[in-house]
Formats: sequence, structure tokens, C-alpha cells
Amino acid sequence: MRTPMRLVPALVLMAPGSAQAPPTEPLALDPVLADLLREALEGHPDLQKADAAVRMDQERVPQAGVLPDPFLSLGLQNDGFKRIEVGRMETSFYSVAFTQPFPWPGKRGLRKDVAAIGVDLSEALRSRVQMGLEADVRRGYTALLLLRGQKQLLDQQALFLEEAERLARTRYEVGQGSQGDLLRAQVERTRLQLAAWSLEAEERSTVAALNRLRQHDPADPIATTAMLAGLPEPADLSPEQVEGRSPELAGAHASVKQTEKLLDLAKLDRRPDFAVTAGLMPRGALDPMWQVGVSISLPIYGHTKQQRAVAEHEHHLRGQGAEVASVRT
Repeated sequence: MRTPMRLVPALVLMAPGSAQAPPTEPLALDPVLADLLREALEGHPDLQKADAAVRMDQERVPQAGVLPDPFLSLGLQNDGFKRIEVGRMETSFYSVAFTQPFPWPGKRGLRKDVAAIGVDLSEALRSRVQMGLEADVRRGYTALLLLRGQKQLLDQQALFLEEAERLARTRYEVGQGSQGDLLRAQVERTRLQLAAWSLEAEERSTVAALNRLRQHDPADPIATTAMLAGLPEPADLSPEQVEGRSPELAGAHASVKQTEKLLDLAKLDRRPDFAVTAGLMPRGALDPMWQVGVSISLPIYGHTKQQRAVAEHEHHLRGQGAEVASVRT
């Protein structure tokens, strides 16, 4: 006997949008359900993985805004091959040079913005994992209430069928009933027993699924006190409320913003970057020399590199805009 899951109230198909926000549905006031939700959200590996992804992306934000690593160059220039001429020849010296690259103004800020929006994407994914876990627990708990309610009904029906069989047997024994009536009563009791066994198997499977969500042994019992008939009707949500609670839509909007920043960064990549070099050249007994220089990158392949990157992000931005419309629909 299959449990009619399509009859489970729609309330359990929706979960609150934030782990910090206390559940407002009356069903969540059930202490058993509250414990199941707490255990599932505290210890589930999927949620731990999503939390780690958020923290990982948060660590990327300060990295993105830092200047590129500088270079330290050490060298020796010697006039001749027979011996070291430093201190004897004016063109022989040691060199110590420090070079610091500088991106074009605005690039570091855009890279930091891109990394910060990546945190928003990870948080949207974490919210989806959390809501999925919470919805699974609510569905499983309501299915458990449904199964146990059905078992109670079968127990009540068993009493009536037992009485019906007794009456059919008595009527048959005194000659007022047929054997067929007695057989039909016995068949109905057998069918009821089969249905009870099926519900028992489904109940064990549902309990095991709930225990898996809360990282418990599959055979751990789950006692319930609530009744399925006492559950309230689900509240209707407006389209604005649905959009405000949707992690998919939040993630799609964040992807659009991130792509816009990447497009701006791709346009700035057509501008050259700089590097400033300062160096000291000791010459032994002779006076030391020093140097200062500026290097400029030359984006001479812009038509096939930087311009293509701009076009790439423009196409990506159009696709992300369509994704927002698709998720909202």
C-alpha cells in the first residue's frame, strides 16, 4: 500500500528562507519536529560543505584587492672573464633591484567586487542546501504522521472487521448466513493485515530517511505526539514573497552583478599595467650607482585577446539576464 504523498499538505514543501529566522508555521511548534530540524541543520555534511564554501569565498575577497607580489632581482655585471672586477672596473658591479607592479587604476577594486559577489553566490547555494534539508525533514515528518494516522485507522477497521467476521460466523453456524459472507469477511481481514504490513514497512523506511538526515542510526525510534489532522492549512504566498525567499533567484541576480563587474574589468584590461623598479649597484671601492625605471605593458594583441574577452562577457551577461527571467518564471 503506497503512501499517498500527493495528499501531504503543501505546508511541508516550503521551508523558511533563513536558518537564523525562527519558524513561524504552527507545525514547527511541535517539539519533535523542532528537534529533528535542529539535528539535521547542525550536523549534515552537505550544509557543512556549503558553510565551508562560503568561508572559502570570503577569504578570497581581501586577496583580490591586494597589489601583485613585488620582484627582487639580484645580479652581477663583470667586465672580463678572468676574475671579478668589481671595485676595479667602472662597469663592474653587483645589483639589487626591487620591482612593484601596479595594475591600471580601478582593476583592483573590480576584482575585489567580483570576489565579494562570489560570496553572495555561495550564500545563495548554502541557503538552497539549508532549505532543501529543512523541506526534506518536514516532508518526512509529515509522511510519518500520515502513516501513523493510517495505521490507527486500520486498527479501528480491524475491530469492525473482526466483529463482522464473528457475526458472519455466528449467522453461518445457525443457518441464517452463507459461507460466502464468512469468506468475504475473512478475505477483508486478510487484506487489512496486508495493508498494515505495508504501512509498517513504509514507516520504517520513513524513520530511516529522517534518521539519515539527522545523522542517526536508521533504526533509532522517533516518537510523535502530533496528529496529521491537526495541521493547519498552508498560507498562500504572494509572488513577491516567493521571489524574496528564493535562493535560485538571489543567485541569478548575483551572477548578473558579477558578470557586469567582469565586463567592466575586461574593458579595463585593454589599458596597460605598470611596474616601478628601483635598484642599487655597489661597485666596491668605486662610488655605487642607482637606477629607477618604469615598465608599461603593451596590450598589442587587444583585437584577439582583450576585445574577445569583452565580447565573451557581453554574451555571458545576456545569458545571465535570461537566466533571471527563467528563474522568476
